[in-house]
Amino acid sequence: MLPHPPPDQVPAADLAQPASTNNTPIMSNRSTPHLPVSLDLLWGRSVFVYSSNGRRTVSEENKAMVRRLMEAINEGNLDVVDELFVPKVARPMKRSFIAFRSAFPDWRMEIEELIAEGNTVVGRFQCSGTNQGEFKGVPPTGRRMEVDEVYFLRVEDGKFVDFWGLEDDLARMQQLGLIPSPEQPEEASPT
Repeated sequence: MLPHPPPDQVPAADLAQPASTNNTPIMSNRSTPHLPVSLDLLWGRSVFVYSSNGRRTVSEENKAMVRRLMEAINEGNLDVVDELFVPKVARPMKRSFIAFRSAFPDWRMEIEELIAEGNTVVGRFQCSGTNQGEFKGVPPTGRRMEVDEVYFLRVEDGKFVDFWGLEDDLARMQQLGLIPSPEQPEEASPT
């Protein structure tokens, strides 16, 4: 592998032009002479398809799946999970959603941002709900929480095959009063 030169040693002309692989474009089975080429990158999966006839791109179709999932979660319609996920992922997802919904019956997930590339969609969500049921073994606090969450969903053959996320559990636990927040000093323990 060749070392990359430091930025101050790269000629200005090289920085003005995008990098090129000098490879001949590959036509995928979705491409036609009238449409731009689909990029079949590292794994041979079609990353995007442009269409001048109004057809949605693969990335837009994948984002539409996430929107449908969020709508179903907000309505409490977990049957959609079976439609959108492969069975191996659907079962644990439903268990997780059911447990969370029982702790937060008014739970809502609002989409703040969706980004899709290839077969992956990343979403940033504003999640909120009132703790009215047991949560992680703790009795309900009756308090409301509102946290940001980020999830990654991978799609294959029109189904989610992978789902993982980053949740702000610290803020959630502080808002529920389960741990002290910086503004709320911890009570002195008896000695």
